[in-house]
Amino acid sequence: SVDFVDDVLGSLLKALVFGILVGLIATYRGYTSAPTSAGVSAATTSTVVVASVSILIFDYFITALWGV
Repeated sequence: SVDFVDDVLGSLLKALVFGILVGLIATYRGYTSAPTSAGVSAATTSTVVVASVSILIFDYFITALWGV
């Protein structure tokens, strides 16, 4: 059965946090990248890696704290 508070609100909270997190990381990496094609590609690659790891870490902590 689906519990509104645990399932739906938890999912919406995670989506909000992940969206903000990815947006901030991408904005920072893009703003500080070198203005060349190599700089942009390096910034894109590092954005994907850092955002993916950050999502895993934040997902763990949100899940751990939400269950308390």
